[in-house]
Amino acid sequence: MKKNLLLIICICILLMGCAKEKENPIQENFVDWVHALVTWKGYSYVYKDETVPASTIGEKIGEVDAYDNQGSRGYNDEHVFSNRYPVGSELFQLKDVPESKSITVLHDGVYYKLDNSQP
Repeated sequence: MKKNLLLIICICILLMGCAKEKENPIQENFVDWVHALVTWKGYSYVYKDETVPASTIGEKIGEVDAYDNQGSRGYNDEHVFSNRYPVGSELFQLKDVPESKSITVLHDGVYYKLDNSQP
């Protein structure tokens, strides 16, 4: 009886270790952050799971130059920081929308809208 119980426990542990976790590309690896964000020119822009068509994209305004998804470093206004998008991700204006309200980030060929968290 003890051998059967031990075998069942070992099989359960093995199956739990082999289970694949569902991936969410925007939420992966977040530890301390409430939102996926980009800081640019002193503003924090928050990811809202909204894509925008290329026809609404204006000029390039910068790119991410600092990345940290563990919340372990502080950044000042000199950096374009993100806790989601890797270094080199490009930022763009939205046509007819003030940069103080919203910007976009190009990630994996898709433009994502980022809204200013301090309107």
